[in-house]
Amino acid sequence: PTVLEGDAGTRPLTFVATFASATLSGGTLTYSTVDGTATVANNDYVAVTNGTVAFGVGATSVNLPVTVNGDTTQEPDETLSVSLSGVGAPASATGTITNDDYPAVTFNAPTVLEGDAGTRPLTFVATFASATLSGGTLTYSTVDGTAIAASGDYVAVTNATVNFPANATSVNLPVTVNGDIIPEPNETLSVSLSGVGAPASATGTITNDDSIKLTISDVTKPEGDAGATTPFIFTVNLDYPADVDVKINYITSNLTAMAGSDYTAIISPTILTIPIGNTTGAITVNVTGNTIPEPNKTFAVQLSNVVKTAGTIPVVIADNQGLGTITNDDGTIPMVGFSAVTYSVGKTDGNAVLRVRLSMPAPSPISVPYTLVNGTAIAPTDYTNLPSPLNFIAGEIEKTILVPIIPVATAQPDKVFTVVLGTATGATLDPARTTATVAIIDDDKALPTADAGFLQTAGPNYLNGNQWNFYASGGTNYTYMRIDVPCGVTSPPPVQIDLHDAGMNTASVGASNNSAISDEVVAPLVGPPGAPPDNTTFNLYKMPTGWSYDASGLHVPAPALLSTYLLQTVNYLPDTTSGLWNTFATISATASPVIDPTGCGTYLLRASVSDNDVNGWGIRVGWQVVAPTVPPTAPNAHSSVAALPGSGDEISVGILQNTLRHIRGLDECTTFYEYVSPGQATATFNNYDLDYSNPVPPPAMTARVRYYPPSSSYDPLANTGGIAGAASINGEWNGGNAATRGGDVVANPESGWWRIVTCTDTAGSQNQYIQEGQTDQASYTVQPGTPALDLSLTSSSPTVLVGNDLTFTANYTNTSSGITAGAAVGTTFTVTLPINLTYKSCSGASSCTLSTDGRTLTITVPTVVAGAPMGNVTFITTAGTPTGPVGVSLLASYKDVMGNPFVGSTGRMVNIGP
Repeated sequence: PTVLEGDAGTRPLTFVATFASATLSGGTLTYSTVDGTATVANNDYVAVTNGTVAFGVGATSVNLPVTVNGDTTQEPDETLSVSLSGVGAPASATGTITNDDYPAVTFNAPTVLEGDAGTRPLTFVATFASATLSGGTLTYSTVDGTAIAASGDYVAVTNATVNFPANATSVNLPVTVNGDIIPEPNETLSVSLSGVGAPASATGTITNDDSIKLTISDVTKPEGDAGATTPFIFTVNLDYPADVDVKINYITSNLTAMAGSDYTAIISPTILTIPIGNTTGAITVNVTGNTIPEPNKTFAVQLSNVVKTAGTIPVVIADNQGLGTITNDDGTIPMVGFSAVTYSVGKTDGNAVLRVRLSMPAPSPISVPYTLVNGTAIAPTDYTNLPSPLNFIAGEIEKTILVPIIPVATAQPDKVFTVVLGTATGATLDPARTTATVAIIDDDKALPTADAGFLQTAGPNYLNGNQWNFYASGGTNYTYMRIDVPCGVTSPPPVQIDLHDAGMNTASVGASNNSAISDEVVAPLVGPPGAPPDNTTFNLYKMPTGWSYDASGLHVPAPALLSTYLLQTVNYLPDTTSGLWNTFATISATASPVIDPTGCGTYLLRASVSDNDVNGWGIRVGWQVVAPTVPPTAPNAHSSVAALPGSGDEISVGILQNTLRHIRGLDECTTFYEYVSPGQATATFNNYDLDYSNPVPPPAMTARVRYYPPSSSYDPLANTGGIAGAASINGEWNGGNAATRGGDVVANPESGWWRIVTCTDTAGSQNQYIQEGQTDQASYTVQPGTPALDLSLTSSSPTVLVGNDLTFTANYTNTSSGITAGAAVGTTFTVTLPINLTYKSCSGASSCTLSTDGRTLTITVPTVVAGAPMGNVTFITTAGTPTGPVGVSLLASYKDVMGNPFVGSTGRMVNIGP
């Protein structure tokens, strides 16, 4: 016999003596217990000695009970035997006390990925604290948590048993999990355990592996007419409600539609929120109506970066691109007009190049006449008037007009003329683009003050009624200029900085009308009799990478910031360099390797006088041709004699803190250039009038100011066009007062180089007039080199089948030319791929880098010089699902040699077929 021992009390271990046949008479059996591995001494059972059991006639068996004592001690199964007498020969039998005590049990907390179909095991493991001394059985059942057996999440288990042997350390308790494709939170269930003492339980987790899919719709609508705005509403969908708010970034990208003219761009990533429990959200893009016949145009709304701060159901982007198709509703006869309404050309550049563009490819031959109209530029002295009609053949969309410019060897003011389109045959005129202004820019500057730059200083005691020493702080004797030396030039020679002092000129005081005398005023004429002229001190600093000018920190005698970066100091005695150029400093990587190990970047030139003088200096900066001579040989504009404008090695000199002295006379005008970055919210331009303040004649000088955005027509005399500015009055900032700037504020300014024209128009007196422009931004008297990338994106086929490769080619050309030619430095193309185009490879670039999500390809190319042949980069993609039209957008980001940012964009539509 066997019996489970039990944890306490007693249990019977019953031996059964069975007769071979029924007894014919009654009798008595006598039995006694004998220790085996179970012993009376260990209190395993109660001993029996000559115990008797009676049986009657016809008996077939007799029960011989033994009392077993329960305990909670883990031990092996134990045995004892009974010996029998009273029925002939003695007999014996062995019985077993089965152990039911085991080591303590601990559980794991198992997890399993649910799967999309079929079943997977979720295995609970019951682990014993030590190896079991005997085998046994565990009984377990499942209990619903958030996982429900009746809903098909798993297969219920009720009182299932699992046997284990002696020396077992753990037992596996499997539960079958059913796979599905439903996005849902992670789910839990538990098992309860019996058969090893007190019941135990554990919780397991079915991990969700199904994502909520996020998609965006396409929108196709007519654009509407001029003055109207049509909302394109894109619907963002979730295929299953999320358990938290879902937030996703989005922006718009150009394809064939252009932001600004065709629709209102969303540039910075904006967040769309789909509240918990909802499955849709809306993105609105406003499309600008017009009455111009043109092809259908498309733009894209790009989704990226799902943001969820909590929740257990992942959300993935299944479609990252919504296409907005703007359908033409204005007929099929194209409009014609200038691509831009303002153009610039240097007077020695040869030709002014104007572009005339149709709103759509010519359906048939089109002829457009044009005429040239004199302004301040006069034909045939300044340009050649040889108009001839522009003839478009079917399929063409753009033509150029070349106007020969007559070179003039002497310095002269900038001049303008206009080109006007006449009545076209086969097309209609775009009234907003019928007339273009061409500015002939003077690029033959006179020495000394206009050669490469001009600076003028005044001592802190020099007042003379005019307060000519005033600048931003209300009184300073420091003037600052910025010098930008491009990096990346191959084997550059040293940079040479020359200064020119025209010498003392006593006639420069008061109301002199000599245009050549704005150079130096000496102390005896404005200070105590016999006071000597002042020295002029120049300091050159190499500014750290990322430095930007802050006027407020530079109005003290020895800014701590600057002392660390001092490269050169020279103190010029009065009149010692009169009428001559003098080499002030040279810059190279070996000149001051500790402060300036690269010999390129941004430098700051600081000039000062001690008390009473006003000093005027010319400055020129360039690549050194020979070792410095006396007087110095003029430096080159480029590091190589053969280099052309726009090759990327131009050095620029900008005014940071300076006052500008204007001689008396009508329409004495100066044009300054200021850069406005893309996306800049406002541009605030400042000026300050330092009129002669005496109440007696000559009268105070008056001024006028106009601001010309890059696309605006330019008038060097500031009479027409652009944006009229507020000229400050005596001793005050425009829009402010004597101490506080106010400025002319332009909201959402066009990016690029702005022209600021300041004119004085009083014949009776001189004046100092500060045209500061944007606070802490450098101003230039000649527009620095300005890159302009023409971009296009083509595909190897308009249609590609799923699984096949599709090659895209990004073409780029720097069309900057003439006096404004500039290299595109640090050019980066950012390509946004739809979810169903997978990047494969790239060629023709310095580098190609794919983002971790596979959606953004970043391409870098070498410096793109002006006038160079077209360059291109190719990248290969593989088409996937879903099928249908998709767009690939390309954003170009590049800089000029001074680090000013420029952007451009293009795109391409393709169709993925099944």
